[in-house]
Amino acid sequence: MKAKIVLACAVLLGCLALVVPARRAGSTPQASDLFSVVGGDYMSPLIGSPRALQRLNAELGGSGRFAGYDQLTVLVSSHTAPHLVNVTRYCGDLLSMLAVEYLEDGRARVEGHRVFVSETYWRSVLEAASDIVGTAVELGGETYRIAGIVRANSVLPLESDFWVPICSRTSYGTMTSMRVVGTLLAGKDWRDSEKLLRKLIHTNPLSEQLVELDAVRFLPVDRKLVLDSPALERFAQRFSWRARSKPAA
Repeated sequence: MKAKIVLACAVLLGCLALVVPARRAGSTPQASDLFSVVGGDYMSPLIGSPRALQRLNAELGGSGRFAGYDQLTVLVSSHTAPHLVNVTRYCGDLLSMLAVEYLEDGRARVEGHRVFVSETYWRSVLEAASDIVGTAVELGGETYRIAGIVRANSVLPLESDFWVPICSRTSYGTMTSMRVVGTLLAGKDWRDSEKLLRKLIHTNPLSEQLVELDAVRFLPVDRKLVLDSPALERFAQRFSWRARSKPAA
């Protein structure tokens, strides 16, 4: 039975792709709390395009902020011998929502196709080159310019060597591959915000750029399982009851 409980909890935790500092269980999400937008099963993620994320922010900006991300493994062929790296593409203000810190910030002076490199990769592969900001790097056949170094102690959602912002006005704007995450503004109720999002995602043309779900739920992203919803509470109670009712050996 213990193995079943551990496995069930692992399945739920598997949908928590992002990691942010833990908060008190049962509390209402605050402005700094990150959540994944998922379906009624609390596992299937809402997937959308950069343009869909732009529309969500325009329509729901009074309730919170939304961003999206996906991950790729691509070939890098600049500065060193060609090798594979982990790349996180994102749209929206994801790095700001995560309060990412920069070891070196060149956003004000680097324009065009920008990319951010992790401090770990910069030190281990690029040998901590002091003039790395502004230099070109080729990722998956496309050329970008490094606009900053993401500090290693930043609270990041995924292990990544490079972070590539995706603009909704480019050819990638309709690419339906981004997992949707968000934060609520202070004082906003997460249940009301769920209802607003649930209504919005079924409207045209937004529905054409989202993978439709049976329902919409905000799943708090945490280092531990946070039972903020009746469904998750029932889930925990069910397995707790089974554990208690197991005959003594």
